[in-house]
Amino acid sequence: MNETLQTFLKNGLKHYWEASSTLRLFEGEMKGLMEKSLKERKDWHPLKSHKLAVSRPGGGPDGRWIPCMIDGVDRLSRKVRIDCGLWWNARKCDLDSIVYCSFWDEPKAVLGFAHENTKAISSFKYHSRTILYSAIPVDLKIGAVLNGQMDCLLRKLK
Repeated sequence: MNETLQTFLKNGLKHYWEASSTLRLFEGEMKGLMEKSLKERKDWHPLKSHKLAVSRPGGGPDGRWIPCMIDGVDRLSRKVRIDCGLWWNARKCDLDSIVYCSFWDEPKAVLGFAHENTKAISSFKYHSRTILYSAIPVDLKIGAVLNGQMDCLLRKLK
């Protein structure tokens, strides 16, 4: 092991708990901002019902994310699963960090829908899904961005 790596690991042992606690606090607060805006959303048409589902921050080769999952039922009684949140280093995207929204796995008929990119909302394909995305706003008004994407996504169910 080279000296630089050894120094890094020794420092990591000293600061790991603090760094890990800071990351968990950040993830919880950001998730709270998103969940608040989703709970305050008035128009979920064409969903007949919806609820926030359990989701946890994660990461891997495709970046790191803080998700919010929504389970619902549309007017045709199809199960609808929506994945939205914040994502860093998404491979298919040219931005470092994004607010994103997509159908997770249902309804299958609309997973890879066509989206025409606009100034406010762009898209990319990822694992047979269409991911809508925008830059994370520096003023932390994530709700407005997320709701704009949600409007676009829900229109695909009509």
